[in-house]
Amino acid sequence: MTARLTIFLVFFSTMAVGQVQDDWDIQAENFLNRIKNIEFFIDRFNSQGTDTLQRNYQIISLFDLTKLKAKNSVSYRETAAAFIRSVNRRDHQVLLNFTDTSWYAELSVKTKSSGLLTCLLQVTPQPSGHAWSVVAITLDGRETERFGPNDIIFPPNANGTDFMSVLIAFRDGKVPAVNKMNVRAEMIQRITYHFLQVDGWIFTVDYVDRNSKNSGWLVNELVKTTGDGKINYRRKLHLD
Repeated sequence: MTARLTIFLVFFSTMAVGQVQDDWDIQAENFLNRIKNIEFFIDRFNSQGTDTLQRNYQIISLFDLTKLKAKNSVSYRETAAAFIRSVNRRDHQVLLNFTDTSWYAELSVKTKSSGLLTCLLQVTPQPSGHAWSVVAITLDGRETERFGPNDIIFPPNANGTDFMSVLIAFRDGKVPAVNKMNVRAEMIQRITYHFLQVDGWIFTVDYVDRNSKNSGWLVNELVKTTGDGKINYRRKLHLD
């Protein structure tokens, strides 16, 4: 049975945050279940064919609810409510797209020398469809190599095995940039997806492993951004 999760959220612009109390132990059986992969996350986010209120519940179920219900998370709850209102208006619903180029997979790779490789991948169009392309590799946040969309590519379903094909390529010496850094990749410690697809917003998705229906790939961080916010965020990721 899902733990009792009571969250104060408002989904319509005519209401104030905290005005409505949603009892999640009632809604849980209908909307909460482990998000097994990022495709499932995108499908749940889009929730096409559902009414506005139901889609609100679908989207909020993609958040790490333990963070939302924390006593010190009032501002985060307000941000989440504003985000949901912005992507799920009655007259305009914002959808995510797997083949959009404005999202990235960040792999944190442990190396034998105790250094940390960070590999950024992006879904890019290819003559035969789409592929995951390595766009940047950074060692310990300092040494960065950047690549074009056709330089190092992996199948579009590489994420389905948690990018094991990327790790194998690193281990087998098939990526010259990694060889030049003189490190040996051991394991992928963490995968974070960075979504920049939604106008005015940036959010990350991480894997939450726990014995709960609210688990799997969930929103971990959410930031409202303006002006050069996304440009600066890309720089932080060593993309520019």
